[in-house]
Amino acid sequence: MCATGFLVSKDISMHAIAVPTLLQQLGDRDVLAFSLWIPKSYVISHVAFLMLGGVLCDRFGPKPLLTYGYLGYLVGQFAHLALESTSLPLMIARILMGASAAAMVPAALATLLRVSAPGLQRAQAILLWGAAVAAGVTVVPLISALLLGHVWWTRVIAVESVIAIALFVGIVALVPTSRPDPDAVVDWPSVIATVAGAALLAFGFIIAPDWGWTAPAVLASLLAGFGLLVVATMTRRAGELPHDWLLRAEPRVRPAMFALATSVVATFGMVFLVVQYLQAVRTEHPVLAGLAIFGPTCAATGFGAWAGSALYRRTNTIVPLIVGLTTVLDGLAVGLLADVDGGLMPIVVMATVVNAGLAIVMTVALGAISAALPATRHGIPFAAQSVVVQLGSMLGVAVVSGLVGEGYKAKFVVPAQVAARDGLAVTGEPLGRSVATAISVDDQLGWQLAGAVRTAFLVGFRHGVVAILLVVAVMMAAILMLAARLPAAERARERADQSS
Repeated sequence: MCATGFLVSKDISMHAIAVPTLLQQLGDRDVLAFSLWIPKSYVISHVAFLMLGGVLCDRFGPKPLLTYGYLGYLVGQFAHLALESTSLPLMIARILMGASAAAMVPAALATLLRVSAPGLQRAQAILLWGAAVAAGVTVVPLISALLLGHVWWTRVIAVESVIAIALFVGIVALVPTSRPDPDAVVDWPSVIATVAGAALLAFGFIIAPDWGWTAPAVLASLLAGFGLLVVATMTRRAGELPHDWLLRAEPRVRPAMFALATSVVATFGMVFLVVQYLQAVRTEHPVLAGLAIFGPTCAATGFGAWAGSALYRRTNTIVPLIVGLTTVLDGLAVGLLADVDGGLMPIVVMATVVNAGLAIVMTVALGAISAALPATRHGIPFAAQSVVVQLGSMLGVAVVSGLVGEGYKAKFVVPAQVAARDGLAVTGEPLGRSVATAISVDDQLGWQLAGAVRTAFLVGFRHGVVAILLVVAVMMAAILMLAARLPAAERARERADQSS
C-alpha cells in the first residue's frame, strides 16, 4: 500500500511540477502548445475523480477498486509506450492514468486501515504511508535531472510499468478480499458537483501562471469551481466534502489539516524552484546534481517521519506540527542563499530540510486525521482530504510559477550581441525555451544568453521563496490560534488516542 502511495505521489508531483517546464526546454516546438497539456490533463483528471474513487471504494470495497485502478493505470502506461510520438493518444492515456490513480489512493489508504489494528500498529502504518508519499515528492528532482541528462521519458515510463506490474500482482495475491457495501449512501448530486468543481479549480490553478490571475477564463474557472462546491454543500444529504476538512472538521483535526495543506503547498513550490534551478543555473552534470539532492532528501524524509511520530507520542499534535512547519521555514530561508554561480549546497540543504519538515507534518497530520475517521467506510473521507491536499499543491505551484515568471520577464535583458543575431528570438519566451535557445547557439552567444537567463531567473526564484515563507508563517500563526481555542474535551480525547 505504501508503494502505491509513493507511485501516485511521484506521478502527481512530476506531472504538476516538472514535466510542463521540462517540455519547454526539451519538447518539440511544433507541437509544444498541445504537448504541455498532456501532463496537465493527468493532474486535472486525478483531482477531479478522487471523490468518485472514494465513493466507489466505500460501495464496492477497496480491493476491487485497487485491482481495476492498477489495470487502468497499466493500460495507460502501455499506451504511452506504444504511442509515444502521437500527442492526442498520449493525452488520453494520461487522463486514464490520472483517473485510475484517483481510484487507487482512497482504496490503498482504506486497505491500510483495514489490515492495521487500532493503536500502535495503525500509527506505524500511517508513519510508513506518510514517509512513502513524502519520498514520492523527493524523487522528482532526480527524475528531472535524468531527463535533462537526455534519459528519454519512455525509459522512465518503462521502469514504472515494471514496478506497477509487480505491485498489481502483489495486490491480487496478498490484499484481503473486501465485500461490497450496498448500504453505503451515495449522494450523487453532491458528488457530481464536487467532481466538476474540483476539475474547474484545478484547471484554473494550471492556467493562472500563464494567463494571469485576473484573466476572464481564470476567474470564470475559479468562481465556477467554488460555486459548484457551494452547490455540493447545499444539496448534499450525506457524506463528506473536501472543504469539510478545513471548515467543519473536528477542532482537534483542523490544525492538522491546515498544517498538512501548508506543508504540501510549500514543498511543491520548493520542488518547482529546484527543478527550474537545475534547468537555468546548474546546467552542467544534471544527473550528478539530481543524485546529490535525492540522497540527503530521501534520508531526511525517513528521519522526519520518525521524528514526527516520536514527538507526537511524547507531546501532542500541535508541537510536532509547529516543529515541522518551522523546519520548512528554515529550509526555505537557506534557499535564499542560492546564487548565479550554480553552487548546489544551498539547494541541497533547502530541499533536505524542507522535506524533513514535510515528513514531520505529514506523519502527524495523517495520524490525527485517521484517528478521527469512522470505523468503516473510509473511502470518501480519505478522498475528500486528498482533494484538499492536491488542490493545495497546485495552488503552491501556481503561485510560485507565476512569481518566477514575472520576476524573470521583468529582469531579463537580452545581451546586445544576442539581440543582433538574425533569426534568434528570445524576448518574451518562457524560461525553458530561453535555456533551450542558449544551448542551441554557438558558445560565445550561448554563454552570454545563459548568463542573462541565470541572473533574471534568480530574481524570480527569490520572489517565489519569499512568498512561500510568508504563506507558511501566516498559516503557523493561524494554527497556533486554533490550538489555543481547542476545548478541554478535545484535548482529553487526543490524550486518549495517544495512550491507545
